[in-house]
Amino acid sequence: MSDTNTSYVVRDKNFVNAFELKDILDTILFKIPNPQVPYIHGAPGIGKSQIIAQLAKERGIELIDIRLANCADSGDIRGLPTFNVDKNDDTKKRTIWSLPEMFPTDPNWKGIIFFDEFNLAQPSVMSACYQLILDRQIGNYKLPDGAVMVAAGNPRDCNINAEDLPQALKNRFKHYYLKEDIEPWMVWATKNNVNTDLITFLSTVGTEFFMDDKRMNSMANEFGTPRTWAAVSDILNLTDISLDLKLQIINGYVGNDATIKLRTFLIDKTRYQDPREIYEEGKKFTATSINEFYGCFVSLCASLIRESRSRQEGITAMTNTLKALVVLPIREWKAFAAKMIANIPELDSLIEGPVASEMMITLANGK
Repeated sequence: MSDTNTSYVVRDKNFVNAFELKDILDTILFKIPNPQVPYIHGAPGIGKSQIIAQLAKERGIELIDIRLANCADSGDIRGLPTFNVDKNDDTKKRTIWSLPEMFPTDPNWKGIIFFDEFNLAQPSVMSACYQLILDRQIGNYKLPDGAVMVAAGNPRDCNINAEDLPQALKNRFKHYYLKEDIEPWMVWATKNNVNTDLITFLSTVGTEFFMDDKRMNSMANEFGTPRTWAAVSDILNLTDISLDLKLQIINGYVGNDATIKLRTFLIDKTRYQDPREIYEEGKKFTATSINEFYGCFVSLCASLIRESRSRQEGITAMTNTLKALVVLPIREWKAFAAKMIANIPELDSLIEGPVASEMMITLANGK
């Protein structure tokens, strides 16, 4: 199937969601000659490092993740000075720099070097990185030709310790601002065994709790982010403790307001239609509300990805799903479903034949 990702829009700042950012990074780093270094601005826990890790995984290359906030001084980047002694004359000594072990020495190495928490670094650490970013070398060390670099940091309104970048560095970076957007997270969550009830809950409450900017900017101890909700999923998936205990633990992750709403949802949630009625029996969706539709569709996607079946069974299941989707009465539901399918390769690969492809195009156009 052809890609149906969101179209790019020119904005006052280059705000992009996770889908868009991954496409942008893939193009800049691997398709443009002599790529300049992208800098990702984004709130804590929004998914910057996960996007980089996913890109490296999809490209089949290595990833070196360097947290600059943990670097005590420039020596953690530049290396430490040592003596190089002439074996024939010990009076002939030269100071050389011993390279930190994290940097690749294989000239054929291919991968991403990710400088995270860049604007939390000490000024001397930033200066050491500057030469790497500007010249692709530091001292006598040169990066392998297959190495590309990405940097990221938190906006100052999200972290009081964040510093403004020096003007010289700002000009060397290409800046992108990652915005909170639940749809890319839902795609990731569906592929990565995140609790389906939690995915549905977040899809219905929107960004209010998914990315709790108000609490984060107030420097509250607990607030919702994509990272913390992934941890909440692990708690919900536990089978040997009560729901009350799970919720008490979750409260320490995302705060009281979000936990109360999650509790209400889990106790009173709508009984979703069994997705097997759709992909196995060829029945239509019975949902009459967005909550019911999201609940059933997320469960359906998770089932098609996570359960074992032959390829032909998968193709038949996807064809039945598309038939049920194209007759939905709500245009927005169709567009949402098309975006989910197109961005999950395990599902997109099950669309086979001209009839199924045509139905997918119809969905993507919201018709």
